[in-house]
Amino acid sequence: MRLWPRRALFCALFFLAIPFSNDLIAQTTTSGELTGVVTDQSNAVLPNVDVEIRDNSKGTIHATKTDRIGVYRFSFLTPATYLLTVAMTGFRREGRVVNLTKVWRSGQIRAKLSASK
Repeated sequence: MRLWPRRALFCALFFLAIPFSNDLIAQTTTSGELTGVVTDQSNAVLPNVDVEIRDNSKGTIHATKTDRIGVYRFSFLTPATYLLTVAMTGFRREGRVVNLTKVWRSGQIRAKLSASK
């Protein structure tokens, strides 16, 4: 007899959660990830490089640094047009436009820095 109230409560919570599950799925399916490797002209990886991605429509900026093997990563990006900028002291700043579409899930953009003059 005492199990019945617990089962009823569990069933009620379960059925109340179903309408919200589509919203959770939608949030995860509309975001993606952008990764890349930053190298110099000799293809040597560059650690600790400043990497920034700016959403042109919203003006939001996400920044990170490359790890010890020159890899950067941006997660949970929504579909939009971004400006990817890579900069390091002693090197020329590199920038490019990245267009992330709704069907895109993850991508990789390599950046090659050349020495500043």
